[in-house]
Amino acid sequence: MKTIVLNEEELHGVLGKNIESCVMALGFFDGLHLGHQEVIRQAKVEANKRNLPLAIMSFFPHPKTVLMKRSDFPYLMPLEEKKKRMSSLGVDLFYVVPFNHAFASLSPEVFVKQYLLTLGVKHAVAGFDFHYGNKGVGHMARLATDSGYQITTTSVSKLSRNGLKISSSYIRSCLQQGEVDLANALLGRPYQVKLQRNGSTYWVKPFYTLPALGEYEVNCQGDMHTVKVLSKEEVEWQSNKTLPKELSIHWLKKTDAKEQIS
Repeated sequence: MKTIVLNEEELHGVLGKNIESCVMALGFFDGLHLGHQEVIRQAKVEANKRNLPLAIMSFFPHPKTVLMKRSDFPYLMPLEEKKKRMSSLGVDLFYVVPFNHAFASLSPEVFVKQYLLTLGVKHAVAGFDFHYGNKGVGHMARLATDSGYQITTTSVSKLSRNGLKISSSYIRSCLQQGEVDLANALLGRPYQVKLQRNGSTYWVKPFYTLPALGEYEVNCQGDMHTVKVLSKEEVEWQSNKTLPKELSIHWLKKTDAKEQIS
């Protein structure tokens, strides 16, 4: 999979080149949960139908960090982990658009022209609630019109669990409540966090979010362990086993009474 950070210089460099046509899936894809996976699956089907490569367009940082000035935004995975998972899902091209105020101010028509038509998009796939352009006024029902009918579209219906749409926001809410087993069900796999030792405890690496305070059963390097979340950043290991300085853990279930991070 080829990854391209689509800054202004890179975008202008594309102009005038003989760009290969593609099918593109659009979204932020934080956590790559079951809903995201369905968007990518349907995009892959459309790409195979047309014998075209599958491209993904995502954005970084999260729009809320720019528009709502949320410096503490609770990401579910860093960009590098997202790249690895995209590749495993059969994505050929991964475009990352730097999200800033200039990009957010583009009209829907200009976004489609500069970022989709310029990149050779013939068919676009996104969730039913995907929005684009200034103030999010663009949506899937108008994307074909905004492209001058040069792009066809697939709008993916919502997937639900417990009557709620499977979403990154829902997963973050589960983590805040310590419901890692439910978060895992929404992700389609155990929630993963990478940690780094700092003295006698471990600290979460950037762009991951720890679940609520309390004790959890986790899987680390194929072994079962108990850890205690002490704060939004710190985890204590409940064993005397010597562990590496950096490690990755998969959260399985909360083993004590639920307690929210304050």
